[in-house]
Amino acid sequence: MTSLHRSLRRSISKSIYPTSSSCYALWENHSSRDRLFSSTSKDTAIQDRLARTLYRQLLRWCQDTGGEIPLTPYVPPVTTMPPVVNERSLKRLSDGQEEAIREFLPRNSIIQRHHITVPIRRASDIGNLLKAIFRMNDKPSTAIKEQKERISVAMKTLKSLNELTEALQEVQQEREKHLDREGIKMSIGQMVQHKTERWRGVILGWERIRKKQHPEAGFTSLTTKGYNQSNKEDDENETDPDNEIQYTVILDSGDAHLTAGRHAVHGRLGHALTSESDLELLQDVALCRIRGSLISRYFERFDATSKCFVPNEAHEYLYPLDVAHLNGDELEQRMNTKRNEIGDDIVQAIQRFSSRLQKVISNGNYTCNSHIMNNFNHRLSRLAVGDVLTEEDRLTNPDINGALLATLHLRWFLNMTLELAELIWERRIAKESMDNIKFCLGDIVQHKLYGYRGVVVAWDPKPAVDVSLWDGLSDVENPNEKPFYHIIPDQNDCLQQFGGERPFRYACEENLELCPRHRTILEVDMDPEWDIDTETKNYTPPEELKFKHGEDIGDDNVTEQFLEEVHNEIRNLYLAQRGFSENLNQDLIDIAKVFSLDTLFQFLKLANNLDTAVAAEESIKELWKAHPDASIRFKLDQGVADLLGGNKEKALVVFQELAVEDPNYAEAWNKASTCYFMLGDMQSSLEAAEQAISLLPKHFQAVNGLGLIQYETRRYKLAAASFRQSLEMDPWSPVASRLASCMDLLIGGDLEDEIKTAKSKGPTIE
Repeated sequence: MTSLHRSLRRSISKSIYPTSSSCYALWENHSSRDRLFSSTSKDTAIQDRLARTLYRQLLRWCQDTGGEIPLTPYVPPVTTMPPVVNERSLKRLSDGQEEAIREFLPRNSIIQRHHITVPIRRASDIGNLLKAIFRMNDKPSTAIKEQKERISVAMKTLKSLNELTEALQEVQQEREKHLDREGIKMSIGQMVQHKTERWRGVILGWERIRKKQHPEAGFTSLTTKGYNQSNKEDDENETDPDNEIQYTVILDSGDAHLTAGRHAVHGRLGHALTSESDLELLQDVALCRIRGSLISRYFERFDATSKCFVPNEAHEYLYPLDVAHLNGDELEQRMNTKRNEIGDDIVQAIQRFSSRLQKVISNGNYTCNSHIMNNFNHRLSRLAVGDVLTEEDRLTNPDINGALLATLHLRWFLNMTLELAELIWERRIAKESMDNIKFCLGDIVQHKLYGYRGVVVAWDPKPAVDVSLWDGLSDVENPNEKPFYHIIPDQNDCLQQFGGERPFRYACEENLELCPRHRTILEVDMDPEWDIDTETKNYTPPEELKFKHGEDIGDDNVTEQFLEEVHNEIRNLYLAQRGFSENLNQDLIDIAKVFSLDTLFQFLKLANNLDTAVAAEESIKELWKAHPDASIRFKLDQGVADLLGGNKEKALVVFQELAVEDPNYAEAWNKASTCYFMLGDMQSSLEAAEQAISLLPKHFQAVNGLGLIQYETRRYKLAAASFRQSLEMDPWSPVASRLASCMDLLIGGDLEDEIKTAKSKGPTIE
């Protein structure tokens, strides 16, 4: 968050609304305030007049401020509750009554029985909220405490709004600086590339500075109060020939890591400050979608026809003349319509499948109600009715469209699927390893060498990292093959043994022993989910942790059966989405026709923001892993775990075995290609990638891998072709950074061919 944003938020977040300093000073005088809230009818009338006066003052602030300046980045949503508003009126409003009051509130307000939360986009929204509150409180309260609270809040609110006025004046001054575009060649949102350092980025802002100034890299005055430092002479000579234009550019995160130079420092910050002469506009649409942590803060979407990022309302306000080129042409509108139509299909399919899954579970007659089962049932219930919007989603998106809902549904469904698969996989691995595990969750152990005591909170059948060079393991034979334990240590022992506190320890089984009973009183910082009995010195882990570690949770394995059935249904859906139909339910096949792999690819290609693209990308990747044989799918997960753990050779053996067991399993070939690449065997990696692509031509991960192999072996023209093929399927792929590097390395005719190919490609709609 920029300093301007922070100052604005500080000025408004202290209370929900906002008086002149003299009035507020009078209110702060306790004796005056106490006299006001006496019980006489005369004083009640004074209180009523004061409330109305404050109400008029607040409305006058809204009118004087005007409705132009967007307040969303500066003013958080306002939450109001009794006694500020009448409790009965609030309940009627939440029950669908009080339509006249509801009309004052934005459509995306959160109205509940005990509070209202309202997004503030303009000063008029504050005014309308005040009108709604005034009408809910149309009957004067007889409770002195309520009267006092309401007037107190109104006083503080008026004070806060007066402070906000000063901050908004700074915003207005910043806007006025950008009303003159004389000599400005580039606009915010445009995609540029540095002429020498070759990174790509999107223009966040620009300013005129004196050539003699040498500002340090960082945000320009559009996001700080730096403009106050310029003197009057500089302001009067903005068009002076001694001035130059400097741009703040958000860098592509991939470029920041791939290329070297001064901007590598800026890359860690996510932006760079550079002069206009160092930049050129990007013409290649394949290179225009970039990834950067700051983009979503200032831009709402990517416009494929103009090859620009579209600024959000608040950022556009600061640069009012920079967005004339974003005219929303017919093709962009058609793409938007198609994107929302596909989004609607995805939403309906996921809801339909979730309802079907609920029926399958119901027919299973599961008698156990474990916390794990209840959690998945609850999430399925929400998915079935489309209850995927958080309060923040509702408040920040006044217009909920099909594409946004589809993104959220995909994310919900994917997260649930991944968590489900992880639970099943971890429990199965734990059960296979339990015979070699000496200590259980909750056991109190002590270290044989270092003497500290602690509670076992997790274990690994083998260490998650290479421990061969760790202290204390010199006498342990082959420690990388021994069980290791995660321990929450006693803090007094840590102070004594290590000279300071330690949040956890990771210890080999051979260096641990059970702690003597008389030494089991510990000072440990356990997670709140653990049940701790200080009298019996027992530490009981939460149900999910016990389940993951293969322990009995007292349900006769009902939870495990439940998860397996849900997982099998999701696997069958994935297979149906890829075109498999043998032995599958017709209802499932019908859902998959709407929610097909091709549908996800269309949605991915039309994605106009990174969140939507990632949701589609990850969903497609999960489909590729699906296999009719559950044991093969499980074995793939084992190989992936080995690879992530750094054991590339062992992972490669697993993927090679899978490719032999099922030569048509494209994901096994793709993962084998990755292992070969990491081991430096480029030829084998190339052959495995080509085999994966022959089985699944749209496997963009395999195509990415092919391009990387070609890039590393200096076949840049072939690499560029592979990267373009991938970007054609997944326009938001991070391999755009590699394509940009290829373009710089290609020379002569090859480069001309590449540029010609790039310019011939434009946005299309299927």
